[in-house]
Amino acid sequence: MIAFIEVGGVLLALAIAGMPIHFLVYAFIGRRMTILHNERGIFFYHLASALMLSSLACAGVLAAPSPETAAIAAAIVAGHGIYSLTFLEFWSLSQISYSREILLRAKSGAFDGPDIPQDLLDIGEQKRAGRLRSLSAIGLIEEHEHEWQLTAKGRIASAALRLLQWLPNMHGAG
Repeated sequence: MIAFIEVGGVLLALAIAGMPIHFLVYAFIGRRMTILHNERGIFFYHLASALMLSSLACAGVLAAPSPETAAIAAAIVAGHGIYSLTFLEFWSLSQISYSREILLRAKSGAFDGPDIPQDLLDIGEQKRAGRLRSLSAIGLIEEHEHEWQLTAKGRIASAALRLLQWLPNMHGAG
């Protein structure tokens, strides 16, 4: 346990402090940055911190190899995984304000007949266009004669997702 207090302990302490620092940087600075307003940006923000924290945890184990430092390093990496998944889930839920607005308007009777107000149609089109741009930018889809089609990479990703759905015997969405 003495080794933990030495160099390895310092590196592990930095790794432990990394998660709250990561959150505070996002809360006070990052959410004002345009690059973190989309799924790709927020994903890479978390990927970078995961790689940095994992590297610090591994460096701590290498600097002071012991079962204790290895266990603490594993806990740090697992903790960051839980933190990132929770953060990304809340971030994703905050992006559903469009769906929430539709439900609130429908509940209040704000719709006159079957027509959807133009402002909601415009928001929906912007969201759709943004998702298509994102999928195209990472090479999963491409446009041919005004139709979107899966690329070879997109077909592989689709098959992988179907496999993940099949493994736990999930037969329907939701």
